[in-house]
Amino acid sequence: MKKAYILKNEKGFTLIEILFSIILIGIIAIGFTAGFGMLLKSRYFNQSHISASNVAKTIMEEVRYDVIRGKYDDIGTVGGAVDGKRLQFTDNYYQGGRRFQVTTNIWWEDETVGGTQIHSDAYKRIEVTVQEIDIQGSYKAPPVTISTLVADEKRRTSGEPEQSGTIVVEAKRRFNLQPNVFFRLSAGSTVKQGITDSEGKLIFARLKPGNYMVTAVPEHNNIMLEPISIIGNFPHIDWRCNPTRTVSIEEYEREVVEFEVDWPAFLNINLKNGDGSFLDFKDYSGGLDLTIEVKENSFFIARNHRIFNHAQLDPLGKIKLWPRYTYNIILEDKDYPGRKYDMLESDSDWDGTFPDSDSPQTKNVDLIVNGIVRAQTTPGEVAVGTRVLLTTQPEGFEIYYTTDGTRPDFNSKKYNPNNPPTVPPGGLYIRAFAYREGYLPGPVYNFIYQTPYLP
Repeated sequence: MKKAYILKNEKGFTLIEILFSIILIGIIAIGFTAGFGMLLKSRYFNQSHISASNVAKTIMEEVRYDVIRGKYDDIGTVGGAVDGKRLQFTDNYYQGGRRFQVTTNIWWEDETVGGTQIHSDAYKRIEVTVQEIDIQGSYKAPPVTISTLVADEKRRTSGEPEQSGTIVVEAKRRFNLQPNVFFRLSAGSTVKQGITDSEGKLIFARLKPGNYMVTAVPEHNNIMLEPISIIGNFPHIDWRCNPTRTVSIEEYEREVVEFEVDWPAFLNINLKNGDGSFLDFKDYSGGLDLTIEVKENSFFIARNHRIFNHAQLDPLGKIKLWPRYTYNIILEDKDYPGRKYDMLESDSDWDGTFPDSDSPQTKNVDLIVNGIVRAQTTPGEVAVGTRVLLTTQPEGFEIYYTTDGTRPDFNSKKYNPNNPPTVPPGGLYIRAFAYREGYLPGPVYNFIYQTPYLP
């Protein structure tokens, strides 16, 4: 009976190999530990920032309420005179077992930018700074600061009747309010102006009863107002907006005026072939009709605008678009009426919308407008009866072709992979293009096959 032998390597590891392995493992462990530590630190900081922001908002509301109730009436001015008094206090705030240091500043602020005299129609600014302390021992979390304005509802000048109103302007942007938006308030010869604070609000206080005009000046920082219509034609278009609101206030009345604002968006369109190369307009002798429609309204950024080269698309990148609309891009080839590329019904990676952003944004969109015809049978000299096999890139396109030298169209013969054309004696000249529903007809490709000369 045969015995089964187990072969084993009697050679072990050398001391150098063991030391090298230990050093390598140590290096990997050090890198992993450092990366893990940074990840933990980042996580702690993010959690601290969120918690500190929530604490700051809570404190802010409490202080605003105290100011309106008159708790801090001794701060600031009396009869329009500046006493230079400013209140700052620091306290600890505990939430969920965590400790936060809260610093609150309250002072009078003049509505006149750069002014030194605080007038009787000034209002108070509250600034709250919150920082978590003793976070994970040695870590020091970054502070969070928010500020806002609070109107004083009473006249400070003795002997004047206590009659006043307040207009609060809010610049709303999608999911939050927008700071630093410039507004102007006017009534007769009275003109006040200012920008929204970190909470997206601006308070015009101590206003006599009457009618006031509140006007947004978005050009101050290139922010857009919500449009109501389009002015002009592509490429020279602009939006018509409603920048002014009329507000009527009575004694002790508080009116809130809202303006929808957002950062503008821009669109950069590239027309490309299926292989990623830029579209050659020589295959579209009649040009392409460009239409960009706004889905939410009956607006058209461009409608039946004929383009013959890429440069005619460049002006589109300079048009400010309202980022809360959905846009649809349509290209149509006039050589083949009814055959068009509809961006939202095809394989484009852009759905026609812009994400929320706290700054202007540009969306680069590559429109793949056609397929490519490839010949698996290499053109050149082939034997009589050779089957010519054609494919498309990307796959899924139909192929239309001719063999008499004429330009193919949708009335030409459709390629059948089960019955492909064969090369007759004397050779074959194939002209073909690819097409798929939702895409423009592709350019014409030429394939020439010769047969050997027979004496």
